[in-house]
Amino acid sequence: GDQTAKIWYAASGACLHTLEGHDGWLQLAVYSPDGQHALIMSNGKTVKIWRVATGKCLRKLRGHDAWVISAVYSPDGQHVLTASADQTAKIWRVASGACLRTLQGHDSWVLSVVFSGDGRHVLTASHDQTAKIWCAASGECLRTLRGHAKTV
Repeated sequence: GDQTAKIWYAASGACLHTLEGHDGWLQLAVYSPDGQHALIMSNGKTVKIWRVATGKCLRKLRGHDAWVISAVYSPDGQHVLTASADQTAKIWRVASGACLRTLQGHDSWVLSVVFSGDGRHVLTASHDQTAKIWCAASGECLRTLRGHAKTV
């Protein structure tokens, strides 16, 4: 691929912006809850936050030691949660790009992440056949869910 993402105007099919500067092929794009920002992940260790209206990169979320597999916004759009092959998930502040918490405890890649509806908890799912529930504010693992015979 050309290592770019494009923002399209759905009504007309016109390309509004081409988002350049990614590390490789693009893996995931996610809109913020208010539609003002978009997360774009390439096959590297960095997630970029783009302003949809201008096509400008606002933040680069760097800190994982291996490639980022998935990312989501918190329900209020103030935080981003990332999952990585480095066996961690991270909670980031959108306004500053700062990593607030690193959730450690899985024994293999963290494949999927999600915030609870109120944003107070985080669920991570891993190649280690477990899922974990975390307190988003403290980063404490509240519960490990076991019983899967394969990757969660």
